[in-house]
Amino acid sequence: MEFVLGVLNPHAAEIGSVVIHWYGVIIAAGILAALQLSTKEAKKKGLEEDTIIDMALWAIPIGLLGARLYYVLFELVIICKIQDKSLRFGMAALRFMGD
Repeated sequence: MEFVLGVLNPHAAEIGSVVIHWYGVIIAAGILAALQLSTKEAKKKGLEEDTIIDMALWAIPIGLLGARLYYVLFELVIICKIQDKSLRFGMAALRFMGD
């Protein structure tokens, strides 16, 4: 019995010149799920939802910037070859992608 897995298109959607990748969709779904669960737990513990949302508004961008900085620092040889493209979010991977 042979099992063949097809190749998944890495682009979830293309809207004009903007390409949405599947890994971005999965990361966004994870962030939304974590935010939903966190606000539910906050209610159970007697905390306000706004506290969790305010914290997420700081933590998510800082986490993404930290992942990009980690990628840039540890892939310096490759980045020197492609120069400024590595600093744009749409052009290069983040470190948690496993590349």
